[in-house]
Amino acid sequence: MLGVSGGTKEDEKREEEMKIGRRVSHAGGLMLVWHRKFLRLLRLHRDSTSCGGSAALQKAAAASDSTPSACSSSLASNKSQKAIATALWMALRQQKVKERLPSFQNKTSIEDGMQSWLLLTSAVFASEFLSAILSNSFFLDFIAYPDFEHPEERANAGLHLLQPVMCSQVRRVRGQAEDGRLQDRGQWASKAEFLLAVAGQIIGLGNVWRFPYLCYKNGGGVFFVPYILFLVMCGVPLFLLETALGQFTSLGGVGAWMKICPLFAGLGFASQMMILHSCVYYIVILAWALFYLCSSFQTPLPWSHCNNTWNTDSCMGFDGHNMSNLSENATSPVIEFWEHEVLDLSASVDHLGSVNWRLALCLLLVWIVCYFCVWKGVKSTGKVVYVTATFPYVMLLVLLIRGVSLPGAVDGIVYYLKPNHTRLMDPQVWMDAGTQIFFSYGICLGSLTALGSYNKFNNDCYKDCFRLCLLNSSTSFIAGFAIFSVLGFMAQEQGVDIADVAQSGPGLAFIAYPRAVSMMPVPQLWAVCFFLMILMLGLDTQFVSLEALMMSVSDLYPEFVRRRHRREILLLLVCSLCFLIGLLMMTPGGLYVFQIYDHFSCSGASLLLLSVCQSVAIGWIYGADRFSNDIKAMIGYQPLCSFRLCWRYLTPAVCIGTFGFSLIFWSPLTLANGVTAPGWATAMGWTLTLSSVSLLPLWAIYSLLNTPGNLQQRLRLLCRPTQDSPLTDEHLSAATRLTFDLRTKKPKESIKDVV
Repeated sequence: MLGVSGGTKEDEKREEEMKIGRRVSHAGGLMLVWHRKFLRLLRLHRDSTSCGGSAALQKAAAASDSTPSACSSSLASNKSQKAIATALWMALRQQKVKERLPSFQNKTSIEDGMQSWLLLTSAVFASEFLSAILSNSFFLDFIAYPDFEHPEERANAGLHLLQPVMCSQVRRVRGQAEDGRLQDRGQWASKAEFLLAVAGQIIGLGNVWRFPYLCYKNGGGVFFVPYILFLVMCGVPLFLLETALGQFTSLGGVGAWMKICPLFAGLGFASQMMILHSCVYYIVILAWALFYLCSSFQTPLPWSHCNNTWNTDSCMGFDGHNMSNLSENATSPVIEFWEHEVLDLSASVDHLGSVNWRLALCLLLVWIVCYFCVWKGVKSTGKVVYVTATFPYVMLLVLLIRGVSLPGAVDGIVYYLKPNHTRLMDPQVWMDAGTQIFFSYGICLGSLTALGSYNKFNNDCYKDCFRLCLLNSSTSFIAGFAIFSVLGFMAQEQGVDIADVAQSGPGLAFIAYPRAVSMMPVPQLWAVCFFLMILMLGLDTQFVSLEALMMSVSDLYPEFVRRRHRREILLLLVCSLCFLIGLLMMTPGGLYVFQIYDHFSCSGASLLLLSVCQSVAIGWIYGADRFSNDIKAMIGYQPLCSFRLCWRYLTPAVCIGTFGFSLIFWSPLTLANGVTAPGWATAMGWTLTLSSVSLLPLWAIYSLLNTPGNLQQRLRLLCRPTQDSPLTDEHLSAATRLTFDLRTKKPKESIKDVV
């Protein structure tokens, strides 16, 4: 009995839902017909930018005081969609727009009513038709709406939410150009492209050759205490800040800060200048790696013996020898290969010498690869990262398996993780942990903002942030096993302590590890695997940074850059300029120039200063609560309250403390072979630093001087988002726009992606 009754109710409910579905389909079909007609009218009058619509709608919209961020948050709820549909449907019936169709006989009447009619039909179609498909109970709730007692309250609620929509132009699909002659800005074809691109950007050479050494140097497993604290208080909050900022504004590093807080737009310019500096010197490492890769196919490996033309009389192969029995003047073949064959290193920084054309050719080949990875924008970058971001993990896994199977590997791993609690009292340990977080997470370089700007508005960047941060730190941790297992093997073979063979930076990649590889069976195979991994790790970091730089320029000057082939030409000019500057590092004194660039252009002090400014701009000027609501508008829920606490207090406090420590304990740069940088080299280094950091105050001063009003009015105007500014209403949030492509008959995005 109960079963029959229950089945009858289920059948009735199913039949009722089918009726609702048929009614919705019929309504949707009618709306599409009207869309086709009035999109043609709008195409004839696309030059009109006036805010059309009835006097009643404009009056209600003018009386509303909603902000775009509030609208963005409200539009995410189903209740708000119903209020919009209710208000517009009532306005449609009151206006009797259908009866006004015959009166559209001249240009004035068309321009007066066309925008209003298109917005009405678009919003009704979007809210009523597609939302009903997502929720079958919508139509019943819409007919008998219980949340408001009076129809006027329903209309006002809907109009309150629609103010930004009604008072802005009808835009094309998010990510597309507004002018048909401009190229599309582009979007990620899938979520995987975004994740791989960001992973390729943040997971680079520092994860392999810097983190393991710092962990060993600063107390083994104890180093994870300051590392995790900096990660939680600075790394993850700033990572989410930059990624969400790009996704919310759909702009690169410069444009996003101009929109959110114009006074701090210098943050964008400073970060792009840092990217430009890094593009000059970072790719030099790839040129060295390519040279080693080509040499890895020789039998025997050229750095494994002393029978080469570049070897000196003091060269001594260490196979089967105990290093303690060798003279102090003895040098290894791998060091002589690095200094004499690859670099042809000069004895002084004052002597640059002529260009090494073999290295210059390697640099040119790497630049050509980078150019073609970026030349089509996100379309080409999104496909290349499938290879460049995943291949290093395959090589790392191969090297890890090989390393842990070698004799002495356990000793190396113990040295890597052996805790030394006394090291926690050393301030330098905390400084190393902080700088490692900022270097390895790509914070304050603008690349995260640019990559996030290619996302769909409703992409869950919050969860992506945790996934990518976990992947980055896990990669660094696992890479330590692959590196120190091999170093333990090499130390055992040579009869020395691991401290004597452990190195960081280029010394690990081009001296320590090649020496260890030469002691393995089939050394050519492992050498090729290692240098391919180095190439891929550096390559995706390089071209993703280059893509971020190009997108920031494109957002600043879309009318100039996003024309036919202009982007490709500009990219060619940027690559050519960086290549010509990079030739300085292809000389005998080039290693010294490289170290100056590496130490000053993207220094830890500069990144810390920019981090403080970012936290102040979002946490105090724009508002941490407001930014958290913007994230909620995109993903549908609030991030943890701890993020607001970090943006306001913890992150700037930790960064200021670390920045002060770096200035107090600053020491002159020591170059290769123990050479102390001369005064002119230090001056050149600080010039590189100031070329980026100085853009912060310079832009602030420029903005204040060119803004009308007294000082208080200027500061008030420059410290609020441009969408709230009375000077412009063009930069409204993409979440509050109904986006339609004029070349098609229906929306290109589902309402779930837009609302």
